[in-house]
Amino acid sequence: MACTRSLAIIGAASVWGSNISRALAAANYRLLLMDEASFHQELLLLFNALMQSNISLNADLITCSKEASWEADIILLVVDARKEKDWIGKMKEVVTQKIIINISAEEKMDNELQQLLPYAKIVQVVAEEKADGNLVFKIVQPETYDQEVLNTATHLVTQMNV
Repeated sequence: MACTRSLAIIGAASVWGSNISRALAAANYRLLLMDEASFHQELLLLFNALMQSNISLNADLITCSKEASWEADIILLVVDARKEKDWIGKMKEVVTQKIIINISAEEKMDNELQQLLPYAKIVQVVAEEKADGNLVFKIVQPETYDQEVLNTATHLVTQMNV
């Protein structure tokens, strides 16, 4: 039997983060929900809603991004681009060899995050809002990732697009 993978969703209380959390709650993952302290009430409401809609959900609220990153197998970074470096600085020493899926509104393929986290596997994902308000996620330049990372990211993005 395969182990359940844990996903840290940093920025879970944001609109995108809560949509992603809801989509991934239906899958067989342990969700570690985390956001800034100023969003604690929104995060608590999201957590309670997820637990009510899925009794068997394995999820935890985490108050520290370093702890969430340490515990997670995969990290989804759903934060304002202006704050990416701050979040990266908090988790830098615990993300070696982990996949970090950085979700943003802009299609970018800069190496800045990879330079800040040279031993992590950064995957850039762009989110597009459709006319009906739904979000569609896609991997930026998928040919640049090794096959295992690409398979994992593709699987998650497919589940997020439900």
